[in-house]
Amino acid sequence: TAGSEDGLLHLRTVSAGTLARRVDIGAGMYMYGATGGDQGAGTINATQFYQNGVALANIAKIISVTASTPYKTNAALSVVIPEDNTIPTLTEGTQILTVTTSTTTNTQKIRLQYCGQGYTDGNTSYIAALNDGSTTIAATLARGDNSIAYTPVPITIDHIYSPAAVGTYTFNIRVGASSGSVYMNGTPSGRLFGGVMECTLIATVYEP
Repeated sequence: TAGSEDGLLHLRTVSAGTLARRVDIGAGMYMYGATGGDQGAGTINATQFYQNGVALANIAKIISVTASTPYKTNAALSVVIPEDNTIPTLTEGTQILTVTTSTTTNTQKIRLQYCGQGYTDGNTSYIAALNDGSTTIAATLARGDNSIAYTPVPITIDHIYSPAAVGTYTFNIRVGASSGSVYMNGTPSGRLFGGVMECTLIATVYEP
């Protein structure tokens, strides 16, 4: 007797007078002709899904979600990021967040989402830069009300990173004012909301 036995169920139907193979059931179920064939137990593999005759858009598959340790400190971060037409570097601003994630195929993408509120002098900008290791891949800024000494300035970054390779990637956020200091999670007078105000960086790996 064989040490391993396998079975495959073929479903065939007649359409327009022609008998043809339509569906196969092995470990999973797949439409005959679907790229990749059997994807394993509990799966259905087809070339297209429809709802009431309308083709459904492809739905991305989330592989993993990784969050950084939140940054809750309130302190004067005085290393500036110049507000000019140069790409921020790792010697500019102060690193406050880091997150590491991995891709398992060369088609997977990484969605990076940063959210953090800072206070700056009304005449300066609060700047945030997103880095892949030592390379800045995104940056943005916001400016408070010039008529008020310190105003809350929220910033978000939502960036799609396409490494096109299997690997492990570490991302970080650096923040700084264009001049003077930026105060995260509070004002120069101190922290706000008892520590529940925080800066976060989330990495979501997905298969498009």
